[in-house]
Amino acid sequence: MSEKESFVILDNQCIPANHINHQALAEYDMFYEVMRVIDGKLAFMNAHLYRMQESLALSGVKKSLPKKYVQQKIKLCIRVNHIKHGNIRVSVFSDGKHLKWLTEVIPHHYPSEKDYTNGIDVAVARFQRERPNVKKWNQSMKNVLARYKDIKNVYEVLFYNEHGYLTEGGKSNVFFVVDDTVVTAPDNMVLKGVTRKYVIECIKNIGLKFEENPVHVTNLLKYDAIFITGTSPKVLPVREVRACCHADPKHPAVRKIMKAYNDILYENLN
Repeated sequence: MSEKESFVILDNQCIPANHINHQALAEYDMFYEVMRVIDGKLAFMNAHLYRMQESLALSGVKKSLPKKYVQQKIKLCIRVNHIKHGNIRVSVFSDGKHLKWLTEVIPHHYPSEKDYTNGIDVAVARFQRERPNVKKWNQSMKNVLARYKDIKNVYEVLFYNEHGYLTEGGKSNVFFVVDDTVVTAPDNMVLKGVTRKYVIECIKNIGLKFEENPVHVTNLLKYDAIFITGTSPKVLPVREVRACCHADPKHPAVRKIMKAYNDILYENLN
């Protein structure tokens, strides 16, 4: 679907997508969530809206999220755009008096079957979000990451902080596997992804050991496998950390987690 053929929902208005000036909207503090549409239904919608409420609260916005209102606008956006599969972005910003809501279909780039089988390549870069638990639009950061990924020719960039500890990816969370133990950075160091939340649940349910500990960039060779998680990639194995090490994309623990997550994903469509 081209932009000219699509529609967005701005508060109570359904308008053509090309009537929206995203550059002007970037002047506002925009909090957002990206949700995946599968068979015309939304995955983990309630969890995404709960996290949006958390982002608002952590940023000092004391207004409650009108859950039913937002749900209606999301489903309207899916309906008027005839979306069966894809991504929907819900954004909220303040005009100084009221919260304004924008719901729109956005381009999606899902991994190929080859990516899930053979793994993807990632790079590492020193970067730290100011408030990692707040999902807030930052176009300049997105532009820098896009250029860096192009230069390195990688799927994702993993961040490490000033102490050398790996935290998260530009659009993902990251997990490390050694034997039957899965490790990821603690909640306070990362954006607590909705996919991450359910992947941790899967890890525990299938009997793997789980630890929340930061992994130092110099210790990557100690781990057998690495995978990233997110709305679009789901659970995606890593094949290589550029200029650092290789990982096993077919590690049995990673394969079990991938299957368990896909199962729980389809159980949470509404």
